[in-house]
Amino acid sequence: MTIARVYCDESGFTGNRMLDSQQPYFTYSAVVVEPEETEKFVSSIIKEFRIQGGELKSDRLLKFNRGRRAINKILDWLDGKYSAVFYLKKYSLACKFFEYIYEPVLQKNNALFYRKNFHRHIANLLFMHFATRIAVAEDIMADFESFMRTMDVAGLKRLFAPTSEEAKVGDALGAILDFAIGYREEILAELETLSGVGASKWILDVTTSSVVSLLAHLGEKHDVLEVYCDHSKPLASDVGFFDVMIDRPIRQYASVWGKQRPLTWNMTQPIQLVDSSLHPSIQLADVISGTLAYSLKNNEESQSQEWFARLHPHLHGDCVFPDFSSVDLESNEAFANAIVMLELAERARNHSDPLNGMQYFYSVVEQK
Repeated sequence: MTIARVYCDESGFTGNRMLDSQQPYFTYSAVVVEPEETEKFVSSIIKEFRIQGGELKSDRLLKFNRGRRAINKILDWLDGKYSAVFYLKKYSLACKFFEYIYEPVLQKNNALFYRKNFHRHIANLLFMHFATRIAVAEDIMADFESFMRTMDVAGLKRLFAPTSEEAKVGDALGAILDFAIGYREEILAELETLSGVGASKWILDVTTSSVVSLLAHLGEKHDVLEVYCDHSKPLASDVGFFDVMIDRPIRQYASVWGKQRPLTWNMTQPIQLVDSSLHPSIQLADVISGTLAYSLKNNEESQSQEWFARLHPHLHGDCVFPDFSSVDLESNEAFANAIVMLELAERARNHSDPLNGMQYFYSVVEQK
């Protein structure tokens, strides 16, 4: 039985501020390397490319030609030794909107809606309107982010407020707002359970979900993981959650919409939160995450395109980014979900049961 030593770091962290325009992507990477070998390699990189400060930092390397050449050499050396994930933060916020606004109302039969990809329809619809700078969508997203950070409804412009002239009953944003307004009490009652001590501090942040995705993935490849992560506030808050994976050799899986997904992995010890300046292997994870974030943000640059092509084979399938096919009304699925969205808005306005006969309703509208 071999132990894989895993070193993790992120780029683009803004906590619960998912609308930060300067850092639109959050990236996280996990490299599997041996520390002694890595220390020698990092030392050679620092010496060869005359890196200042005695430490590899992606934000520094990306600023000058020597640093960019160093990144190329690092990518060569790490090929096949890492996995990474990225989130487009504004789209991630739209996904969270479904999770915390629609899910509390639909939870007694949420499997139906997830099976029909209704969650993707709502998230992509909201993001599409937001990305095209529709004022109502911008207000909804800003309101939602503010509300989730503070759990305070005071001062909200759109969410849980009467539908305005800009979002009339019948259009997509009006339907989303009417749903929130009509089922306001059910939504707030559910969200109150999140307002306990520490429960909502990092509620929008995706650090923990990134770690779960990558470690579950690496846990399928390696018998045992020994995990080191660069210190971060969200991980410091949640790190005890991962202790259930210590000494857990039997893997468990769940079927998620027809696909087997790993739920567990095996660790030798609790995840260690460390200082990157003392761990060259963490510095390599920083380079991967930083280069990925840069490539995504600056995707028109030829160098970014080259880097992304090299990084792409190492990307995990849990990357979060929009897929506008889910709102293409030419498809039966998107058309059905659009009608269901309007139906749910109508039921919200009438304060009626959102789930009554919904399975049958789907079967009817799917006959487009």
